[in-house]
Amino acid sequence: MDLDSTTSLVLKLRFVNTEDCKRIWEWANDPTIRSVSFSSEPIPWENHCRWFSAKLLDPNCLFFIVLTPGNIPIGQIRYEVNGKEAVVSVSLAPDQRGKGYGSHVIQLASQNLFSSTSVELIHAYIKPDNLSSIRAFARVGFSDSGFVEVRGSLALDYTMRRKVDKQ
Repeated sequence: MDLDSTTSLVLKLRFVNTEDCKRIWEWANDPTIRSVSFSSEPIPWENHCRWFSAKLLDPNCLFFIVLTPGNIPIGQIRYEVNGKEAVVSVSLAPDQRGKGYGSHVIQLASQNLFSSTSVELIHAYIKPDNLSSIRAFARVGFSDSGFVEVRGSLALDYTMRRKVDKQ
């Protein structure tokens, strides 16, 4: 699962495994990530371990680590699938932000999701002040579908539909 771009960036996805638990917890507790999350409190280690174990066992959760060509983990992307729809969650390691990876990660993983599942619509719920996420999702074809409520907070619902091949 590779994605080439005009900047010759090639990223890869691999499914998460138990060895990723601590790394994902550290990324999730980064202050910037907490500030754009719908639950902004730091995540206790024990809670994260329970959540992570459940996600590994959940057949409706497609959870990936994003790797550079040198197999360096730079982020995570997760899809919670419910029938023909999925909700995406993505974050990059603190030292990898601002390098243009966000849109590439979203595009790569979304193409992978559409080609390997029957999902027809992906939702990205974004806090209205999270401009970097809004730009990253819009850059790869997600559209603003209005406001929704997520965990008691107002969120933008950016969506992408599976492209239908015209025959």
